[in-house]
Amino acid sequence: MRLNGAVVADTGETPDHMDTKNDKAELHNIHDLLVDSHKGYKEAAERVEDDRVKALLMTFAQERSALEAAVDAELRIQDPEAQHRDGGTIKGDLHRAWMDLRDSLTKSNNANVLSECERGEGYLLMRYDEVLKKEDLRAGTRTLANAQRAQVLKNVDRIKDLRKQFEKIEA
Repeated sequence: MRLNGAVVADTGETPDHMDTKNDKAELHNIHDLLVDSHKGYKEAAERVEDDRVKALLMTFAQERSALEAAVDAELRIQDPEAQHRDGGTIKGDLHRAWMDLRDSLTKSNNANVLSECERGEGYLLMRYDEVLKKEDLRAGTRTLANAQRAQVLKNVDRIKDLRKQFEKIEA
């Protein structure tokens, strides 16, 4: 089959569908990281002692559900037959297991938990940045990634400020 003068394999995919393949892979990856983040915030809320930090972390967990839903919606636009993903990543599961083990061996304080949240958000921001560097993203994917990155960055700033406050208190 010829496409724009080039010979390509006839996979049965339309050119528009081929254009979404990379976007879908990136969106699936972001979705899985958002699932990890959602689970991580819920577990972090259980670890902290301060009620306002608990409330903030639970708010972040709820916001992650909304971000997951937005990624799911974009995936369905690109592929109406896309299946919902519940997963997360093995790395996220291992990180939460490490946190459980560490907490069982040492005292967990608010600053340590917030530091871990900040680290996780840093990783998520890095992934958004990697996705946004791609020049061939569809407009819907780029718009979604930019908006979600801005939300994550706002959360990082709030977490960082709180962590600094608790480092002074808990030192």
